[in-house]
Amino acid sequence: MATLNQSSSVQTLKLIVFSLGQSSTKLLYLGVEINSVKKIISQTTIHSSGQTLAGVAHLDDQEVTIVDLHRSVFGRPIPEASYLVVLGLTSGELLGIPVEKSPALVEVPTTNVRVLPASYRQVDTLSIASHVTVAETEDGSQTIFLLDPTQMIDLLPRLASR
Repeated sequence: MATLNQSSSVQTLKLIVFSLGQSSTKLLYLGVEINSVKKIISQTTIHSSGQTLAGVAHLDDQEVTIVDLHRSVFGRPIPEASYLVVLGLTSGELLGIPVEKSPALVEVPTTNVRVLPASYRQVDTLSIASHVTVAETEDGSQTIFLLDPTQMIDLLPRLASR
């Protein structure tokens, strides 16, 4: 959801952005709208059979379904997850994404956000991304793929078969 930046009257989107890992020679950045983020915590114990890309963690009085996006995209588990980005879904469930480095808050003009073509989403491992933008990060100007929490839920049945 866009917010209005009063000082310049430019509509912006606030994103929580994190690096998923490195593909070839470039870091892959993902982002989620700040409204979708319930909490960011230091890594917690993840319980899993190890047979799929999913796990579960305890957060306060709720269970969080963990999705190893690093393994989903790169085919190998995340080397060292130091943080957990916890998303609140419309169903009331919590979904956690383990990440290596501390996520950052980034604000981008809505005019810089583009819809990813359906054809791309159907064939790429980033089918869970709905939009793309370019923003400044600590590593300079980066392409950021925006995650669609609904698509992440749809990904869960496919995770069971991996």
